[in-house]
Amino acid sequence: REILSASSELVQKGVIGVEAELLVADAYRKTMGKPLSRAELLLRAADRYPEAAADQLLILATSRAEGKLLQYLTGFQVFLDHEYEVSPAVLVPRPETEVLVTECFRILESRTPHPELGFEVGLGSGIISIELVALFPRLRMIASEWSADARAQAAVNARKILGASQDRLE
Repeated sequence: REILSASSELVQKGVIGVEAELLVADAYRKTMGKPLSRAELLLRAADRYPEAAADQLLILATSRAEGKLLQYLTGFQVFLDHEYEVSPAVLVPRPETEVLVTECFRILESRTPHPELGFEVGLGSGIISIELVALFPRLRMIASEWSADARAQAAVNARKILGASQDRLE
């Protein structure tokens, strides 16, 4: 309850509402080793928040108030129906890109046969190629990326989201 009420302090520093809740849950996950959903956070509002998590929360809140992106602090961004790991090595997936990918799905779904080969320049976190491979079972994507760190981030996301189908992303 004290941590949730302290969100007014976070608001003064520019960290608002849902972002504050995400930081509270992320600090808990990082220190306690298990996730804390928004519902659980609200249900357990009367519980004492662990001291180690509170220390971590202050670090996260300060970093956010200094302008660091929430997604880089938590390490993930939800894109369509998947949770992608992100880091400063890649751009954070944008809502506008969700619109672009959704429109690509719509256009490609209407074509017969469905696509079997695609190319992406600038793979980044892999969201576009991974989402396309996930939707089209015969599609093979060839993607280029200059940054080794971004390629590694995309590989993590491909394993996590595509599983055995990750071999269709090169």
